[in-house]
Amino acid sequence: MKIKITASLLLAAALALLACAGSRDTGKLAFVSIEEEIALGREVSVQAGQLLKIVRNQEVGQYLNQLAAEIGPHSHWSGLTYSVHLVNEPDLNHFSLPGGQIFIYRGLFETLGSTDQVAAVIAHEIAHIAARDGVERLSAKYGWAVAAQSVIGQNPEIARQLFLNLYTKDTILDYPKPVEREADRKCATYLVKAGFDPAGLPGMVRLLRQAEKSHPGLVKLLRKTHASASIRYRNVSSYVKTLDSPSPNPHPLADFLLIREILTKIPY
Repeated sequence: MKIKITASLLLAAALALLACAGSRDTGKLAFVSIEEEIALGREVSVQAGQLLKIVRNQEVGQYLNQLAAEIGPHSHWSGLTYSVHLVNEPDLNHFSLPGGQIFIYRGLFETLGSTDQVAAVIAHEIAHIAARDGVERLSAKYGWAVAAQSVIGQNPEIARQLFLNLYTKDTILDYPKPVEREADRKCATYLVKAGFDPAGLPGMVRLLRQAEKSHPGLVKLLRKTHASASIRYRNVSSYVKTLDSPSPNPHPLADFLLIREILTKIPY
């Protein structure tokens, strides 16, 4: 993630003012409306699109968004449109923002071996978004008012700094371990309901575990916000075995390989 992350006095001051002047029971999710969350996610996503190298390819975008469209209706926020973006960096990383924005790094995508494994990454992030985990962290740290459309509209720099701080101590992605475990559990359930093979989840985590040993630098960002893949692998493997999984819908390997082939023609 080639972004120069700096401390922002503006962010600190603005959020402090918001927490003092606008907060009502700081950390109570009920005071952040659905509309406010979607507005915040949209604005921060705009900043992400400007600060990250996003792959701009119609076929790649359609492939990823179609997977999200298949999984989303089976989530706990079934009416939300989930958008998936591929970041043109070699890191093995993924994250999501409030309001339905999901980011997968190219390095992770190219490490995966099937559509079911890609779907597992997307389903994990949909689980976070559907549970409103990101805005819960935001409201807990900064107060509900920062998520208001009027505040973002008046201070667009706040959205920019929130994004720049995703991998600092001020991140909103530092979910507690039980929240991450629950996202993995919901991920497996969503996969089954959407007709994917839930084995894609432990398969994906197994590849991350291998990368932690062979290429630790490539999972540095992921490890800032997720537990060790070894721990995750044990947990998700055990849970997937308990699922009553019908025969999954076929997702042709050729579709996945076609996207891989397209990416070989797109330089980093």
